[in-house]
Formats: sequence, C-alpha cells, structure tokens
Amino acid sequence: MTHSTKLIQTKKKKDSSTEVAEISSTDGIGKEEVSPIKIDLNANGRTLLPRKVVHQKRKKQSSGKFYSENYKELQRTLKKGHYTLDKLAAKGAESVLYLAKSGSETLCVKSIRNFLYRYLGDLKTRKDRPKLKDTKYSTKCRHLKNEYAVSQLLDTTQCNDSIIKIYALRKIKFFAIEIGYDLIMEFVDGTDLSNRARLDQLSIKQKIDIMIQCTQALEYFHKHHLVHLDIKPSNFMLTPERRIVLIDFGVSVPTNSALKAITGTAGYLSPEQIARHRLTEATDIFALGVSFAYLFGGSPLPQDIEQIRKRENRKEAEEQLKTAPVPALESIPELAAYPALTEVIQHCTILKREERISSCASLLLNIKSACKEDGIPNHTHLVDTPGNRT
Repeated sequence: MTHSTKLIQTKKKKDSSTEVAEISSTDGIGKEEVSPIKIDLNANGRTLLPRKVVHQKRKKQSSGKFYSENYKELQRTLKKGHYTLDKLAAKGAESVLYLAKSGSETLCVKSIRNFLYRYLGDLKTRKDRPKLKDTKYSTKCRHLKNEYAVSQLLDTTQCNDSIIKIYALRKIKFFAIEIGYDLIMEFVDGTDLSNRARLDQLSIKQKIDIMIQCTQALEYFHKHHLVHLDIKPSNFMLTPERRIVLIDFGVSVPTNSALKAITGTAGYLSPEQIARHRLTEATDIFALGVSFAYLFGGSPLPQDIEQIRKRENRKEAEEQLKTAPVPALESIPELAAYPALTEVIQHCTILKREERISSCASLLLNIKSACKEDGIPNHTHLVDTPGNRT
C-alpha cells in the first residue's frame, strides 16, 4: 500500500463469562448446522430459555437508554399465535418473510415450513412456498432456533437499536402435527446495503456514518462473545432515517468456535473460514472490510463456492494465515482521494489474521483517525457507545 498510517489496536481484557456452546457438524456452505445455545420447545411450542431475560418497551429517557414496559405482554400474545400474516414481503434462501399484524403492532415474520404444509397449510399462503434453496428442513429449523437463541443472549429489546429485535419463536402445527416455525421480529422499514441504487444516493460523509454504525452494531454483538459469521451488505438494513440495523444470526457461533465445514457467504469469506480454523472477532472484521469496499463502489471477493471447497484452496488459506500480511482488497473506487480511510478498510482484510485489525473498538478509533487525516470533518462525535445514540 502506498499510504502509510500507524493503525491503532486496542487491548482486550480477559473475561471469564464466555458462553459455553454446543457445535454440531456441518455439511457445506449454506448448509451449516450450528447451535451455540441449546433451545427446547415444550408441547405447546413455548421456548424454554437458557436464562431469565428482562425485556422492556423502548421508551426514551433523559439518560438516553430505552426501557420496555409491555414487551412481555407482546411476547405472550405472539407466542399464543395472536398475529396475522398480512402480506408477502420477500423470499429468502431458506425462508419466506411476511409483514404481520398484532393489534396495532406491525411485525416481520420469518417463516419456514416442511413438506406437509403443501397439504395441511393455510390456503392463503401455500402459494408463497416456492422451491427455496435445497436445504433440509431440519437444518432450516436449526438456523431459526439458533437465531432466536442468539437474540436472547444479545437481549436486543433492552437498549440497543442497532440489532434486530426478535420477540418470539413459534412452532406451527396442524392439530398435533408440526408443519413449520415462525420467527417473529420487529419490522424494519428500509432496504439493505446490497441495494446499489440506494447507495448511489448517499454522499461520502453519509457512507462513513454508515460505516461507523455498522461497526458499532458488530461491536455490541462481539461484546456478547459471539461471531456473526455472515457479515455482508445484505445483512445490514438501512432505514429512511439512515439508521443501521444488523440482522440474521442463523449461523452465528461463540467466539473461538471451530467448525467442520466452511460457513458463511462466498465473496466475504476470510482465510480462517476456508481453512476451518477457529473463528474470532477478526473473522467478522474481514467480512466487514469487504462490505465497506462494496459500500464505496467495490465488489465482493472473487470466491467460487466449488473452488473454495477443494483441498488445495484450504491449504492455500492455511498458508495465507501464516505468511500473507497483505490485504485482500487492492483498491476502493470511491475512496481514491481518501488514502487513510482506504488503508483502514484494507487492513480489515489482511489475510494473515494477526496483522488484521482485531476488534471493532480498534476499527472505530482508526476510522476516526483516518477521517481526521483525510480532512473529513464532523465524524469524531459519531464514535460513541452502541445503543446510547441520541
């Protein structure tokens, strides 16, 4: 790299409260079977949580925190099935998303169904069930249960607006026969960061604000000893007010997990994912750097799924982790006039993990420093604590 900036690395404190996790075997990209928190459902479809969680309705106080007075009541209502699927919102790789109503609340429901739904399901929504990604129903269930379990660890309903709020996981039955699951969450109005047309409407300063918000959201995630493992532009929602919300925890795992198969999205995979080494915060930061490059006009990395699975590519990734202190990104189209910021993003994607920016706290400090060096004003105040933005 032509520009040289001394990057800031923060020191991490040891924490003995890391969650213990069960990691099951995996069977390939997009078919990973990961369950960091064990979740059981009783006969009524109620979730037995690993710990008691206090939830509160968002209500802004003078301290800047948010509290929730009727969340538990909403949660009980939703678990009893007191909501109506209003209209189809989107079709994902493994699930169908609906806008839903529960009283005056507008919600989003991520829905999965098994083959029995074709015969026993609601006539209104059967037509919304195309042939989705060729993933086993049991794997889809694991991902949905994992997403709900992670949301309980994050406790997103208390004081953080940068993480999607998930209210309930409900088993769908036809009499006593299981036909699927609904994951009920907040409705976030807006589009995701993969929408190039929306990104083209934003200024450089607005995109830097988005960078900071994305990093803050991921920092909150990492503070709970979790690796998201599928960081990419489409997993960050952007509201009309330009607020960022991190979504989709289906394959998230505890920090320092080691999986038996490649897990994540091609184009955003770090060498340690390809080599199937242990996963850390730096794994997410690698994908975040590639996502930032996309934000500023770049493209995902040229990673072919079939090629990645080959043994020689795994060996190459292992070698990169040992001896390649070079970034995966060569240039970032819209940042040619901002060399310090370019270098920070490139340092997120250094192949050798030990040379990479290792934490979101360090990344935030480096973004602040780079903005100052590149002469980009009015961004120092944006580096604050997640959930306390006013």
